[in-house]
Amino acid sequence: MNPAAAAALVAPGATGAPTRPLDLPDATPAGRPTAPPADGATRPEQPAAQRPTAARPPGVAVQRRPPTRRLEPGDLICPDCGEGNPDTRKFCSRCGGSLGSAQVVKAKWWQKLKPRRGPKKRKAGDRPSARRTRKSFPAKILGVLFGGVTRVVGVIMLIGGLVYGIVPGIRSSVNEEIGSIKDTVNGWIHPTRTEVIPTGILASGQLASHSGQLVIDRHTNTYWEARVPKKSSRRLTLDITFQNKFDLKNIVVWNGVGDSKEPDYTTTRRMAKIFLEFPDTNVPGCTVTFNDRAGEADKQDVSKCNADGIARVRITLLEFDGNPKLRDVAVAKIQFYKKG
Repeated sequence: MNPAAAAALVAPGATGAPTRPLDLPDATPAGRPTAPPADGATRPEQPAAQRPTAARPPGVAVQRRPPTRRLEPGDLICPDCGEGNPDTRKFCSRCGGSLGSAQVVKAKWWQKLKPRRGPKKRKAGDRPSARRTRKSFPAKILGVLFGGVTRVVGVIMLIGGLVYGIVPGIRSSVNEEIGSIKDTVNGWIHPTRTEVIPTGILASGQLASHSGQLVIDRHTNTYWEARVPKKSSRRLTLDITFQNKFDLKNIVVWNGVGDSKEPDYTTTRRMAKIFLEFPDTNVPGCTVTFNDRAGEADKQDVSKCNADGIARVRITLLEFDGNPKLRDVAVAKIQFYKKG
């Protein structure tokens, strides 16, 4: 190698050629603030002042309206617009509002009695237990038995309905039987009184114009009248007969002259206490007391007498209301009612 070239490589500054200075960055720190410009110097442009504006009006409230679908038990009612939503939704399908505070539609009492149809609805993550889904042997036996009975009953009812609709004779018989059962049940729930009309009467005493027949003529402005015996050993009696046997329940009496305008109610004595007898039966007699009511009926329950299967009633007058100085006693009407 040339010695001169080698020397140049070893000591480049030895040739006397000027060297190029290094490019160094500015030593001024980047974060140091600059000095404010002197008076009269150009300043940076400031933002212009703005007047305060009116507050932005709040959003328009959602108007509550009737739901567009039929509400079912378990639905969620939107608190903002009133729309019904399935229980699986988180936001309203109509207004988009949150359903976090929505009201849940409850089932009515009669809906709880209806049998559940279709598969059971389960929530997300809910799994049926194997113990609950597995039926025991007794449950299977009961299911088979009652399942078969249900089918048999259904078939019988279907055939019976067809026969009832096609055969008029059977339909009439069934209607009569159902009507009889209905009347019996109504009689138990709402007992009614049925009047029994006497067919004859025999009075031990009577005045010419006021015979014993006027007691059973079903009028309240006519009356039976008789003399009160002076001796206590003698009694006035009314022997009343009926066409058929019946069970006695009530006796209703229109005392005195009834609602007859003449004479006055107080002009005669009235029946106060009687003794009931039932000839041709083994039923013992019983005593009945009446209230003294002018111009109105007095009903007495005589069930305690146990007068069942009777066709005759004998009434013996024991005591009287009214002025003891009066000589006559009067009774306008006597009614008899049977049980049921």
